[in-house]
Amino acid sequence: MIHTVVVYGAGITKAPEKLDCGSVKYETIPVYMENWDGEATYHELLEKLTRHAELDAYDQINLVLLPLMGKVRNRSEMAIEALKLAGRIEDEKRQQYLIACLIGISDKFLDDEYIEKFLEVFNMTRVFQEIFARGEAKGKAEGKIEGTVKTLCRYMEARFGWNSAELQEKIKTIAEHGSLDDITGKLFAANTLEEAQAIIRNSVKNILQ
Repeated sequence: MIHTVVVYGAGITKAPEKLDCGSVKYETIPVYMENWDGEATYHELLEKLTRHAELDAYDQINLVLLPLMGKVRNRSEMAIEALKLAGRIEDEKRQQYLIACLIGISDKFLDDEYIEKFLEVFNMTRVFQEIFARGEAKGKAEGKIEGTVKTLCRYMEARFGWNSAELQEKIKTIAEHGSLDDITGKLFAANTLEEAQAIIRNSVKNILQ
């Protein structure tokens, strides 16, 4: 039996749970985050990480869902604080996974004024540093162009998740026909997937002209 759980962020207290299309009936299990105490959860996680305690599976779920919980100062601010908490995790693979989850969730609601702050925090995490460290090391061995391509693709994947797959392929195409120097800085400054796609689209257009 397959169960579909739908998580609703703070502010949503009721939503359709059944879809009846005659021969097709679909039911979901709603989880409303409105009554979850985000501030209390944040301090519990902070206390654990401050004393270098390992987060169990439940703690990790709470960390990812922290920005969606009720009773928080501000959803965008809590997303940044959650990212800071994830940056404290000592297990690198677990840290990378949780940061990727937070980026995916926060991208849906992060206010424009907080995007730059969010990226500043992300830039200080080991995930970001590892992406560029690996890109640099491989760039020396494989050549500047290929190293730059891999660095950009890893960043796109970390920033926008699986939605960036097509964009990554176009980055490779641009590298094969021209230079990435003109778009590298712009891609790192892109706040949304749509902005990154527009940058790539314009670059491809220039190559074809």
